[in-house]
Amino acid sequence: MKKGIYRFFARLSEITELPLDEMCKEFSVYVTGRREVTADGVLSIEEYGSDHIVLKVCGDRVHINGKKLVLKNYYHATLCIGGSIKTIEYEGEEF
Repeated sequence: MKKGIYRFFARLSEITELPLDEMCKEFSVYVTGRREVTADGVLSIEEYGSDHIVLKVCGDRVHINGKKLVLKNYYHATLCIGGSIKTIEYEGEEF
């Protein structure tokens, strides 16, 4: 996956069993490219509903709460939120 900005959609039930408001507080995310961490590399929650969340990602490596999320390609990632690690299928698109 080349470095860029990507938008990912995932079902909340596949990410975490935490309530949504608690889950959002768990996000401590920094995205790194091949060089240095930049402020504009922070992942943001672009949209969320009762059963889904849309994440905005910049770069090719993400750290969530100190755990590494490596974006392997457009559709797979290993995500750690609230202490649990999940591999999730994403619908990803570059923009």
